[in-house]
Amino acid sequence: MALSGTTTRYGSLAQALHWLTALLVLIAFLVSPGGPPARVYSAASAPTLLLHESLGFTVFCLLIVRLIWRLFDRIPQSPPMPTWMDVASKVTHWTLYALLFAVPATAVLGAWFGGHPVTVYGFGALVRFSGPGMPAPHSQKSTGHWATSSCGSLACTRLQLSSTMYSCATACCAGC
Repeated sequence: MALSGTTTRYGSLAQALHWLTALLVLIAFLVSPGGPPARVYSAASAPTLLLHESLGFTVFCLLIVRLIWRLFDRIPQSPPMPTWMDVASKVTHWTLYALLFAVPATAVLGAWFGGHPVTVYGFGALVRFSGPGMPAPHSQKSTGHWATSSCGSLACTRLQLSSTMYSCATACCAGC
């Protein structure tokens, strides 16, 4: 099978990236500690959380590789189908890409606003969580209350855009 796609089939690299992403998402879901922060961030859950965060980071990186490869690879033509089905398949495809981005990104934001480090095997902590102008975790000055769903995506239940949020972002990015 060719590395690049044809007009009728995705290439071997695109297929390998697809199935590797699917496998890693499934494993990350299965090893997710889930539940209240006291359980997720407990010492007993630390190895599982590290594995889960490492898998999420890997999925995020694979997404970037997939999108870059998609820019250069030939995409197969859609088989003959009604227009509504063709549109629905494209919308679904790009919605899945958006979710592959949103789930790890919102999980990192949730950990950040909760005052917890995000760690990845071989990299250590990915985001700096303290600095001048940063509010104390879970304080009255925090910029919002965050909750994580069972599949790891983040739902914002309350967000107050304020100078505190700006100072948090400034302090976090100062070390980048």
